[in-house]
Amino acid sequence: MESLPYAISSLAGTGYIAPDQAQARTVTNYDGLGRPLGSVTYQDANTIKLSTSVSYTVAQGLPSFTQNTTLPFERTTTLDAYNHQAVSYTDAIGRQRYNQVFKGNGAPYTVLRTIRYDRDVVGNLLATKTYDQTAAVQASQSATYDGVGRKVGMTDSDSGSGWVFSYDANSNPISQTDPRSKSVYISYDVLNRPLCKGTTSAAVNPCTNSATSTFFYDSYTNNSNPGVAFPTACTAPSGSYASDPIGALTAETFSGVAGAGSRCKGYDERGRIDQSGLTVNGDGQTITQTMNMSYNDAGQPTSVVYPDGETVTAQYDSNGYSRSAYFGTPASVDPVSFLVGQVSYTNAGQVAGLAFGGSAAKSSVPTAVFSTTMGYDGIQRPVSSSAPKAGSTFWNQNRTYDNVGNVLGVTTTLPTTTGGTQKDVQSFCYDSLNRLVWSGNTGAPSGEDHCGLAPAGTTLATYQQAYTYDALDRLTSGPSGTETYGFAPVHGALTLSTVPGQYASYDAMGNMTCRNVDTTTAHACDSSQTGAQLTYDNEGRLETWTAPSGTTASDQYLYDNSGQRVFQHSSSTLAGNTSKTDTITFDGATDVTTTNGATSTTKYYSAGGQRVAMKKDGVLSYLLPDMLGSTSIALKADASVQAVQLFAPFGGTRYSDGSMTTPYNYTGQRFDMTSGLLYYNARYYDATSGRFTSADTLETNGAGLDPYAYVKGNPQTYTDPTGHRPCSNTDDTCGGMGGPEPTPTQGVNPVDDACHNMAACGGGSTGGSCTSFGCYDGGGGLTSGPHGEGGGPTTGGGGPTTGGGSPKGSDKPQCDAKCKAHDIALMTDVHKQWRIFNGIISDSIGLLTNVLTLIADYYTANWAGVAIDAISISGLILSLIINITKATGNSPPAFLSVLAGVVNMIAGIANAAKGVLGIFQGLSALAKPAIQKLGTIAAEDLSTYMLKNSAKIFSGYSSVFGAGKSGSAAFGNFLDASDASYNNYSNEDVHNSCLGMHLASC
Repeated sequence: MESLPYAISSLAGTGYIAPDQAQARTVTNYDGLGRPLGSVTYQDANTIKLSTSVSYTVAQGLPSFTQNTTLPFERTTTLDAYNHQAVSYTDAIGRQRYNQVFKGNGAPYTVLRTIRYDRDVVGNLLATKTYDQTAAVQASQSATYDGVGRKVGMTDSDSGSGWVFSYDANSNPISQTDPRSKSVYISYDVLNRPLCKGTTSAAVNPCTNSATSTFFYDSYTNNSNPGVAFPTACTAPSGSYASDPIGALTAETFSGVAGAGSRCKGYDERGRIDQSGLTVNGDGQTITQTMNMSYNDAGQPTSVVYPDGETVTAQYDSNGYSRSAYFGTPASVDPVSFLVGQVSYTNAGQVAGLAFGGSAAKSSVPTAVFSTTMGYDGIQRPVSSSAPKAGSTFWNQNRTYDNVGNVLGVTTTLPTTTGGTQKDVQSFCYDSLNRLVWSGNTGAPSGEDHCGLAPAGTTLATYQQAYTYDALDRLTSGPSGTETYGFAPVHGALTLSTVPGQYASYDAMGNMTCRNVDTTTAHACDSSQTGAQLTYDNEGRLETWTAPSGTTASDQYLYDNSGQRVFQHSSSTLAGNTSKTDTITFDGATDVTTTNGATSTTKYYSAGGQRVAMKKDGVLSYLLPDMLGSTSIALKADASVQAVQLFAPFGGTRYSDGSMTTPYNYTGQRFDMTSGLLYYNARYYDATSGRFTSADTLETNGAGLDPYAYVKGNPQTYTDPTGHRPCSNTDDTCGGMGGPEPTPTQGVNPVDDACHNMAACGGGSTGGSCTSFGCYDGGGGLTSGPHGEGGGPTTGGGGPTTGGGSPKGSDKPQCDAKCKAHDIALMTDVHKQWRIFNGIISDSIGLLTNVLTLIADYYTANWAGVAIDAISISGLILSLIINITKATGNSPPAFLSVLAGVVNMIAGIANAAKGVLGIFQGLSALAKPAIQKLGTIAAEDLSTYMLKNSAKIFSGYSSVFGAGKSGSAAFGNFLDASDASYNNYSNEDVHNSCLGMHLASC
């Protein structure tokens, strides 16, 4: 078993309690080399929820593939519960060379695509090529490296060609130039912490020439960045430690076309952020937002003070779980108003229920205005969410899963603004790559592989939608009809069948620069460029959006140094009247919006990892998310329904009732009304086409995934809260959403924050190795050698058929290809030469020793010893001949190695016998004087006698050591004979022998 979560030491100290086989568990079996043979996940004693099987064979090239047809590989085949097949091929030192995915759920399978990985001698990933079903190359990535393995250049089918990276003497990335010829430069202090970032020449220190970002550490009164002005908006927090002893970031500045800003942080004596501030200067105004946090002795956040002075205090139970949160401080007079009056949990620690609202003493449980409950299946996947009020449930959502973890059906009961309810029953179908191929709430589900039950009982407007994909994972038909693609970027959509004019065009870096969703012929993104225009800064972030020709509207965006959007300036002109709206967003906790001079403030609150409430200008509303995190229902303070909405797969609005109070929309991401795009933190998403507007810079594209695709074509099972990778709602590493809970988490790592979007990170075969540029996962996209490792179907992320990650797992460094390549090179070169040299020296010494021994045995008439010495000398002469032959670069005949092994083995046995006999003779002789009278032997005779017999003892020990040497030489000769005999074996046999030796040691 891979893990036994129920195996704990017994209280009596008598050993371990056997795992409870009636509980949920995952069982993984391994072969003799430690390779996983598959896993089975049980819900209870016998019910299997998920399963995979893995097998390993030796392959001579790739079947149905014309390249490398004679090379031996280890072929790893993975089958899921539906018999979907994925295959990876690794070489003798464990480096993945090919990865194939297939269509079908049984033989004969059809290859959909093949990915090839080429590496240099130290394991750096030089090139990745994606082949279609006809073995034609459809996409490729390549990289170049300097002498110490740092990536210095890159070309990518989506992100463009001509990427250039450079480093300082400490290997800190100091410059990046992208295919648009736009550059970013960064400087560091003596501790390798970023000081300044700019867009000027690499020969000029960004700190002294128009820096776009600056960073400050340690004390507010000790400027750690000489020559650059400390931001005036940052002042030492009251009651806070102004200096951070571990060098954390205390202040930073940033700028862009929309304005400029700064962030400030204060720390308590434990190094925890107790004050965080944001100042933005844009559109002629300056706004500062500051929040304060406090903690208990266990380090848990206990209170948050919002910029307007409002305090939210959290309470915990004896187990350290969050119990409730109320408005006010511990000194507030009872009763207090509760945000969350009670939180309940499952035995596994998952949130089982939240009770909202009510007023009571701080130590009491108030009567809730309404509550929500969550249900989970036996392997802790969410299967239900409901909201009861006054004894009846007005919101309910249930989901079912297929045998590989995809969401197969969703049934939703939702309220209306007029007091009634509606019902929606959806079913889904998937292909063999777990991509959504059909969704609907009516009709018969239809797909190439497997489907949920036919939906019945829907009272909402009905819909059906089919989805298709090509060999490159590109969505070819979806929410807006048929989609077609070009060649640069290869995954960038060009046309939609529902849009008469060209849908999009892209810059050299693969960023969408023109977007057209006009269903008339008025606009297009062809040479006329009459669609909406988008521009990007030097780090590839969207900085402006301009409305299609004939209309006057625009947006400008400002980002902080972690890449988070903090300011949006929107303007539009209608009938000669210009309207302006500026929005400052502070860590998802507050929005300060100024529209034509009138300012409005919105605060957000989170619980259970979800955004659950908001106050707009002091008016409280509750927000209910669906099971994907999309904002589905807005409730007034008394829990009456204010607005309801449902989303289709890929994010289109399918149903709405009332006026939604928040811009946080599909999967909890922010919807921009002017541009029509969803802001997904790292990049923007277009729900019209179901695609991102730029390629993912961190996506591990090892399985040939489309870097513009949304969640691998599976939007009912996964979300993408960061814009960088798909996450299921059982993945704890994805994080929550919404405002502080109860403290912001933004910007606590100054190094990662400072350089998050620089693309030069990683490099080499490991990826994610350059922490100073914020590589948050191993491998991927621009950051780790073209689009990462690839990842095998066995342990890489994303299910059994898609892989993603390094050959032994997405982030497993101990089997890093570079280390293994280095080790094998040493073994086959340096170690081989030393072994030959050592053999020559050892054989020469042994030959001399045995010649001397033979002479001694001859003069003492020890004829048995002479015979043994002669045999030993013969074996050593043969070994010496073999090693000298090897030293000249030639291979000795196999029969010679066998003969040497036989002779040395005989000599070893004979010498062992001789040595044992000599020891006994010597001991016996030495004991003789002790038991005789000293007077019977003359003094000179006794001395001679002792010396002579001591020599016998030494000779005996020498013979024993000689026997060991002879035995070792015999073993080495037999190894040599076995190596030589490989010439008579097939390549598969040799390959398996190498794998057995190297993979086991890894």
